[in-house]
Amino acid sequence: MSSEIESIASSVTESDSSELLDFVSDLIQSPADADYDLISRKLKRQYQLNPPKQQIYRVYNAHFSDVTIGPKLKKWMIKSQVRSNSGVLVVTIVLAPNKFSCKYDCAYCPQETDLSGAPTQPRSYLSNEPAMLRALESEFDIKGQFNNRIRSYKRTGNIAADNSSKIEVIFSGGTWESYPLEYREQVIRELYWAANTVSAERPSNTLEAEITENETATLRIIGFTLETRPDNITEETIIQYRKWGITRIQIGVQHYDDTILKKMNRKCYTKDTVRAIRLLKQAGLKVVVHLMPDLPGSSPEQDRWMFDQAIQRPELQFDDVKIYPTAVVKTFDDKHIVKSKILDMYNAGEFTPYSEKNVRDLIDVCIYYKTRLNPWVRIQRLIRDIPKTDIAAGYGGMSNLRQLIHQQMKKEGLRCNCIRCMEIGDQEHDVLEPILVVRKYEASEGTEYHISVEAHKMNMWQTGLYWLILVMNWLSFVFLGKHEYWSGNLDTYIGLYGFLRLRFDPAPGGNFISEINECALVREVHVYGTSIGVGAASAGSQHRGFGKLLMKTAETIAAENGWKKVAVIAGVGTREYYKNKCGYRLDGTYMVKDL
Repeated sequence: MSSEIESIASSVTESDSSELLDFVSDLIQSPADADYDLISRKLKRQYQLNPPKQQIYRVYNAHFSDVTIGPKLKKWMIKSQVRSNSGVLVVTIVLAPNKFSCKYDCAYCPQETDLSGAPTQPRSYLSNEPAMLRALESEFDIKGQFNNRIRSYKRTGNIAADNSSKIEVIFSGGTWESYPLEYREQVIRELYWAANTVSAERPSNTLEAEITENETATLRIIGFTLETRPDNITEETIIQYRKWGITRIQIGVQHYDDTILKKMNRKCYTKDTVRAIRLLKQAGLKVVVHLMPDLPGSSPEQDRWMFDQAIQRPELQFDDVKIYPTAVVKTFDDKHIVKSKILDMYNAGEFTPYSEKNVRDLIDVCIYYKTRLNPWVRIQRLIRDIPKTDIAAGYGGMSNLRQLIHQQMKKEGLRCNCIRCMEIGDQEHDVLEPILVVRKYEASEGTEYHISVEAHKMNMWQTGLYWLILVMNWLSFVFLGKHEYWSGNLDTYIGLYGFLRLRFDPAPGGNFISEINECALVREVHVYGTSIGVGAASAGSQHRGFGKLLMKTAETIAAENGWKKVAVIAGVGTREYYKNKCGYRLDGTYMVKDL
C-alpha cells in the first residue's frame, strides 16, 4: 500500500487535537474568494501543524458540516480533484485471472503466472501495475474492489456524503467473451449490487432488480465499459451488452496493417475492425480503440500511416483511443514468471523496438497524431502505466513518455485538440461566452454530428467573421426554415465545456434492436467540470444547462433532417435525467423521444 494511502488511513483514525480543530475553524471562516493556499500556509505557521488536505476535509465533515462553505474552498479541499474534472468518477474493476481470461495468444501479450504456472493476473496485465495492486488487495472480488475505490474517493473529497455521485465503471482483464457466460453475468450483477449497497448492506438481488434500483441509487452507474476484440463483436454480443447496461466498448485494434497483425498472431484484421465499429455504432454504443505503435514489422513511417488511416478513413472513425507503444515486459521478481512471444523474439535478437534505438522517433510519431487528429476524438491514454522495472525493451523504459511528449510539443509551440486536452476541467473560462459548435462528418456508412459547447478566444477580425457567419445562418433559417451552425475554428478554440455525439445511421438498430429502428441516435452526452452530485448546486459547467442545450440542438438537427424519433444509449444511472429533464421514456434499454 502506498505511503499516501497509509497517511490517509492514519489521519482518519487519529484523534483530532484542539489545534487542528482551531485550524479548520479559522480556515472555513475565511472570505469566499480568498487565496486558500496562502491562508493555509499562515495557519500552518500559526498552529505549528501540517495537515494534508484530505485530513482537513475529513475534520470539516466530522466537526463543522453544519457550516456552509463556498464551492472554491470545497474544491481546494479536494486533493485529487483532477479525477473528477471530467464530470464522472471512474472505477476500474479487474476480472479474475484464470485459464479462461483470454483464449488467444497474440505475440505482444504477456502472461504472468506463479512459479507453478498458475495465472496470477488476467492476460496482458502484471501484478505490480497500480490498478492490479488494488485488485490483488481485494483478491479480485468485485464488491471489494468497488468499495475500495469509493472509500478512496470519499477520503479525498471527490464524493460527498450528502449527494448522489456519477460513476463510470471499466471492466479490465483478458478478453470479455473468453470468460464463461455464467461468470460474466455474475460479475455484472455483483457490480450493480456493490453500487447499490455502499451505504447499507443487504443480500444481492437478481441482475434485473439491481439494475432497476441503480436508476435512483446514491451511486449511479452512468457509464459502463468492457474490453474485447473486434472479431468478438456480433449482434448477439451487442444484445448482451445492452441487457447489462453497457454503454462503451474498447476493442484491441493494435494496427491497420494486416501484415503486422499476422506476424503478431492476431487472427483479427482490419476488416473485422471495420465490421465491429459499424455494428457498435449501429446500436449507438461508444467505441474506444487501442493502437500500438512500434510493433515488430513496423517503423515510424508505417505508424504515421496507421494514424493517417485513423484520421482519414470514414469506416475507421472511433470516439476514444488508447495509444500503447509496444513494451517488451519481463519477469520482475522471484515470485512470478512473465512470458510472451515478443519477449522470446527480443531475447533471440529477432526484434528490437525502434524506440530503443532512438526514442525521439516514437515521440515524433505520437506528436504527429496528436497535432492532426479530429477534434471529436479523445485520447484516453498515451502509454500504459507499466513500472520501469518490468520493461525489457520499449521507449527506453521511459515511463514518463507522455510527459516528454507534452514537453516537446510545448517547446515546439504545438498543441493537441483532442477532447481530453481541451476539456474545461477546473479551468476558468467563464469570462468567455460559451459558443455552440457543430461539426459534421461521415463515419461507418452513416453521418455523425459532433455538437459541442466551446470556449473561443478571438481577435477583432475573427469575432467579426464569427458574427457574420451567425447572421448568414439566421438568414438561412428565416428563408429556408433550416438551422445552420458554426463549425468552429481550431485556431481560436481554447476549451470544451461539453459535447454530444449524434448519429444518423442508414439502419439504426439493424434487425436485432427493434426499439431504435427509425431513430436518430444520441451515442454520448458529456458535460465537463468537477463531478458534482445529482441535485447539487454549482456554478460550474455541469449545472449551467449545457446538457439540455446539447440535447435540444441534437433534437432540432434530427427533426430538420426528417427523423421522427431520437434514442439515447443512456447509462442506467442517467435514465431518470432523460425521463424527468428531457421528456424521454424507457423503451427496452434505450431512452426514446418522439419529435
